[in-house]
Amino acid sequence: MGNENRLAATIVGAVIVVVLQILVAPYIAIGPAVPNFIMGFVLAVCLARSAPAYILAFVLGMVDGLLSLGPLGAMAFLLLLAAFFVTRAHVAFNNDTLFMPLTILGVAVFLIEVCYALLMVGTSISAPVADALIYRALPCAIYDFVICAITYVIALRVYGRPEQSPHLTQLR
Repeated sequence: MGNENRLAATIVGAVIVVVLQILVAPYIAIGPAVPNFIMGFVLAVCLARSAPAYILAFVLGMVDGLLSLGPLGAMAFLLLLAAFFVTRAHVAFNNDTLFMPLTILGVAVFLIEVCYALLMVGTSISAPVADALIYRALPCAIYDFVICAITYVIALRVYGRPEQSPHLTQLR
C-alpha cells in the first residue's frame, strides 16, 4: 500500500473514529466506563504501521480532550507517550504472533487509563484516588482494550502486516 493510500486510510479512519466517539460512545457506556475509540485507533495504527503516528496522536488526543470533561491536553500527552513506547515495544518484541501486540496494547491501555484517572483526580474531580482507580480506570481499561484489539485487527487488514526490521534477529 502506497504512502498516499495509507494517509488517506488514516484520515478516513480518524474521521470515523471521531464520529463514533461523539455519536456511539455515550450510548454504549457500561456504568462509569465509556469506551474511548480514539485511543484504540491511535494505538492500533501505531502497531499496524510499526511507526509512531505523533501528529495523529496529538490531534486526536486534543479532540478527545475537547469532547471529554478531563483536563485539556492530558489525553494528547498520554497518547503521544503511548505512540512512542508502543511502537518501540512492538519493534523490540515482535515475533509474528498476535499475543505480543495484544499484550503491548493491554499494558499501554491500562497505563494510559491509570495516568488519566490520576490526572483527573489531581485537576478536575474531587474523588479519592482509590475510587478513581477502581471505579473509573479499571473498567475503562478493560473496555478500551477490547476496542483496541478489534481496531488492531481491522488496522492489520487495512495496512497489511508490518515489515520486519532487517537488523533484528529473531529466535525461533
